[in-house]
Amino acid sequence: MRVPFTRDVREEALVLAARHCCVCHRYRGVHIEVHHIKPEEEGGPSDLDNAIVLCFDCHSEAGHYNPRHPRGTKFSRPELKKHRDRWHEIVLQNQIPSPAEAISLLTRYLVCKDMRVLGDICAGQFNEIPVTTPRTVPNAVLAFHNHVLRGSAEKNRPLTVYGPAFRSKEEIIASRGCTILWDSQDIFSQSFAAVWQPTAEDVDSVASQDTLTRCLLYEQVSANELFSAGAEWNECAGGYVGATYRLRPIWTVYLAVTNMDERLLTLQSVTGSTFQPDGYAYRPYSGRSTERATATIPLPAAALPKGATAVIPIATVLGPLEGDLLSRTEVWSREEKHGADGAIRTFEHADLSPLAGMVHLIGPHLLPKYLECALGGDMVRQDLHELDLTNLYCLDRYWMGGSCPFLFWLDRNHGVKCAGELFDGDPGVLRTLSVRIPADASTAIIAELEHEVTTLHYVAVDGVIRLRHLGLAEGQWVDLSVSSGKRLEICGSYLPLYPQAGTTDPWVKIIGVRAFIRRQSQAPPKEVRACRRAIGARE
Repeated sequence: MRVPFTRDVREEALVLAARHCCVCHRYRGVHIEVHHIKPEEEGGPSDLDNAIVLCFDCHSEAGHYNPRHPRGTKFSRPELKKHRDRWHEIVLQNQIPSPAEAISLLTRYLVCKDMRVLGDICAGQFNEIPVTTPRTVPNAVLAFHNHVLRGSAEKNRPLTVYGPAFRSKEEIIASRGCTILWDSQDIFSQSFAAVWQPTAEDVDSVASQDTLTRCLLYEQVSANELFSAGAEWNECAGGYVGATYRLRPIWTVYLAVTNMDERLLTLQSVTGSTFQPDGYAYRPYSGRSTERATATIPLPAAALPKGATAVIPIATVLGPLEGDLLSRTEVWSREEKHGADGAIRTFEHADLSPLAGMVHLIGPHLLPKYLECALGGDMVRQDLHELDLTNLYCLDRYWMGGSCPFLFWLDRNHGVKCAGELFDGDPGVLRTLSVRIPADASTAIIAELEHEVTTLHYVAVDGVIRLRHLGLAEGQWVDLSVSSGKRLEICGSYLPLYPQAGTTDPWVKIIGVRAFIRRQSQAPPKEVRACRRAIGARE
């Protein structure tokens, strides 16, 4: 489990380094990060002795050396400690050299995951952008964003579209050759979900509803890379069993440049690697640029007063189909706003590098290396840290799914199977469900996967009470050992955290269940019971 530096450790490290990089000795102001000398994933502690202050450039070099493809000489841990200790001594003796440049710009990479906000940005409206006095810089990437918007039937391109209806689950299984995620229609509630490889009929259905997918299919991108196919049915659905498709989300990426100086700032040009394809040019983006060709692009000469921000579009990304839930991204800060429409709007400072390999670029891109601008009467060059997914500010919007808690079985070989939803029906209604424990089950897991609270009044096995009065919040679960052939009885209810919110999107449930099964299947057996101890379940 990753444990970030505490505020006290971070502040002490920054003071000891005087906000200078301990390797290159440049004063970087807010363009600075505290790095683990021994990585967290290798057991490195989050204490002051394992901390070094680095600029974005040196942090990138220290953190992304690939020993399988070595080029140059890797930063060793003893070397990093020597750099740090020597620089601390220079600071202590007050021998810091005068800065060669005055840092007067704040630069950040913003990722917009919300199509409605993208539409506002293209229209020059910035109500949802958390920067001061923003101004869009027009370029080829912004023109491509407008092109994508014009191809969408709605300003808010849906991530789920719907296909043909089926009379029964048997018909959809026979038609699609499904993988069953759960099927509890003959056990304790009416619930069923399945996924399958897209068929030709599925491809036609999605292509007729989504322009972007249709264009990428025309450019020979595989359907499996563009959407997932599945179906979900429960009592609340009123008997409807229909195919549904989860589309790749569109993310747009920007370089935000804020003037922190009292003098007027005028952007002159940006230099970086560029790509201007004829079509969509679907291509992978692993997290760091490997391109070497650079170009200098003139920027509109618009003066920015102190606090104003230039928003420069630099890329268009297809996000992962399920990556946000299947991968564990690190979030350093998060702000939430709850809208009147039930949506939750979020602004996060996050590390999205676990999604590398799951995201792709489309259309033109500009990966900046440095800016040139006029500040007062002086010409200033601002070096930029590379866009690499590890240091992003993300703007998103989503709705709660409103699904019920789920029951899972764990077998002796650590295989996980979803039995289905519990307490299917109206929230807040106390329900008692009973199910025969399958032959291969050794553990029962009750999990809350959504933005709601599940209350378990009791859980019994063959009439013997095993748990009483337990609450489960989102991401929590409880497990208990069971024996095959016995009867498991569960009495409880659930309540959404925000009753006015909720969505019937089946992929909220499907993705959540698949993510939970994946995590449990990959976890060592001794870790499966950890959540139960943490939340204080009683037997």
